[in-house]
Amino acid sequence: MHPHAPQPRRSRRAPIVIGTAIAAVLALTIGAAVYLTVNRSELPYPFNARPTASPSAPIRHGPPLRPGQPIDDRTLAKVSPDDFYFDLLRRQMTQPVGVVTSSLFLTPESFAHREPLEIYQVGIDHRTGADVHSKKSTVSITGYREGRPTSVTRCDRGTPYTYNLPASGYRPGWQVDTVGSCDLTKVRLGMPSSDGITPNGLSDRQATAYISALRTKDFSGFVVPQRPTVITTGGHRYIRQVVDFKPRKLADEYYWGDQIFIWAFRDAVGDVAEWPFMPDQFAGGQGLHAIYYIDPGTLLPTASKIRATALLDENGQPKEDPQQTNVVDYAFPKQLTPVTRKDHRPLHLTVPEGWKI
Repeated sequence: MHPHAPQPRRSRRAPIVIGTAIAAVLALTIGAAVYLTVNRSELPYPFNARPTASPSAPIRHGPPLRPGQPIDDRTLAKVSPDDFYFDLLRRQMTQPVGVVTSSLFLTPESFAHREPLEIYQVGIDHRTGADVHSKKSTVSITGYREGRPTSVTRCDRGTPYTYNLPASGYRPGWQVDTVGSCDLTKVRLGMPSSDGITPNGLSDRQATAYISALRTKDFSGFVVPQRPTVITTGGHRYIRQVVDFKPRKLADEYYWGDQIFIWAFRDAVGDVAEWPFMPDQFAGGQGLHAIYYIDPGTLLPTASKIRATALLDENGQPKEDPQQTNVVDYAFPKQLTPVTRKDHRPLHLTVPEGWKI
């Protein structure tokens, strides 16, 4: 598969009164998306060679920071940006329970105008099962039109229900959503359970393998973290770190970016179709520009803004630049809170430093 091939976009939910013809189109779209994603996940490393493992673990430049220790800019100045970021990934990956609230903005204008198509919230307790088929999960979706919430969909005891809000123009009330599904193996294309960079719920061994794969010699220069700093915004204190994921020209003479996450994940865990992992918002050749907002106490991410960068031609020059942006809020509770229909409050995003990137 070509690195510039368009990837399946998330299906756009409509009120439950959606017609049979539209439902059929959605079914065909999801089927095509599954085909593209499965083929992409199985895509071999160029020339069928596996990424070569690093001869040894990367050398640390100092002791890691510990959750709960006092942190200021002087503390952060003593820490390698690479060490800080990969320690952050390790903590995030090894959390047993995670809740991700996110939305993909297809244009810079929709992001700047705060106009999502949908906001998704997916929670997974990785302690409750061995694979995606058996893990306990929660799923909620809020549909939007021109910045206003129009519908709320929730999976209540395995059944999807939709509530049409006044802005939808349809009669309010909970109804069974005959188009939706609560099966993560079916909704993984449209309901991301990760930020597209890493999931949670991995073991220490899997986390080590994933990080090692990202840091192989073949992918050198792909992950470029900047020095973290302490900021205060909106009355909250965060550690802010910018990380760029720069496409690399590999053995097949193509530039690859987002696809590298899938190769690394496959090496660490296995079949991406059997794990709630959603790295395919973007084309395989796109890089990313990410801004993380990290809790200084837990040293876990609370939010991120992730923008896709331009596709590159064979000379490394920008070819296409769709500038899609994924906005993510993270939570790592001790256990999942069941989703019910006791209310119909819409989902919203917390965006530190406002709607800019």
